[in-house]
Amino acid sequence: MDLTTKGAGWEPGMLEMCRSTRRRIPHLYGGSSLLPNFFLTKMSCRRYKWSYGSTIRHHNREAHASDPREPERKDRCSNQVAYSVQGIPLGQRLPSERELARRFGVSRAVTREALKSLEQSGLIEIRTGTAGGAFVVNNQHIPLFQVSYDLFSAGELTLSHFYEARKAIECSIVRLAIIKATDQDIEILTEINNRLIDEKTDPGEQGENNDAFHITLAKITGNPLMQLIVQSLMSLLRRVFTGWDQERTREAMLDMHQRHKGIIEAVRSRDVPLCERLMAMDTEHMKKMAVKPRV
Repeated sequence: MDLTTKGAGWEPGMLEMCRSTRRRIPHLYGGSSLLPNFFLTKMSCRRYKWSYGSTIRHHNREAHASDPREPERKDRCSNQVAYSVQGIPLGQRLPSERELARRFGVSRAVTREALKSLEQSGLIEIRTGTAGGAFVVNNQHIPLFQVSYDLFSAGELTLSHFYEARKAIECSIVRLAIIKATDQDIEILTEINNRLIDEKTDPGEQGENNDAFHITLAKITGNPLMQLIVQSLMSLLRRVFTGWDQERTREAMLDMHQRHKGIIEAVRSRDVPLCERLMAMDTEHMKKMAVKPRV
């Protein structure tokens, strides 16, 4: 039948409504480009108008209804993936979302949410691009970092708060590090410190070398919590102090190297008061660079 002739006498816009609706949901009618025959009467179109609204409302309810079992599935999948990454070398890529979903008997959506949860826990890192995917990492300081950064963004924490906490924590760390440091630990600290003045070192890595020096001191204590706190603080300070690139001059790196060298020698000689004093001076120096006095 010719829709243009059969459409004569229809209520204004009724035929176009049918055509428009037919284009919007072709899957309901087998994907055909022609309107079904029951659209050819005004009564049928009115019936369809009611049916279309009812169908869409029902579809929306189904689309937005949350499966009460989904959080449980996500948690179970997270636990399974977390258990499976134990013993996997750092940096190794996990199987694809599709493969993990098949392996654990859940949807890809549940798998995706589980991976995001594990990334927030610092167990994996999700990278994008052609070489992307989920990779095993050791970023367990991420939860503490994120909470602290949220407080900073909300104005409840300042740079001064971070540096005050760092000074108190790192002065406590050197007291323990002096007791437990071995000759090998001191060699590692010296090697890390020397990268600060190595002209072959990429300038972008200078901040990472400074972080590594302080994180290694925390690791020497043998207290994992100390290490997590220092990792979180160093990551936070690099995130919130945006002027690091301007301060990272050759002179500044030489000065930092000398301060770190003094700390290393104090650890070597087991001089606790001197080591605490030098660490306090180091943190105060970094604080002065980051926290400019108000004019």
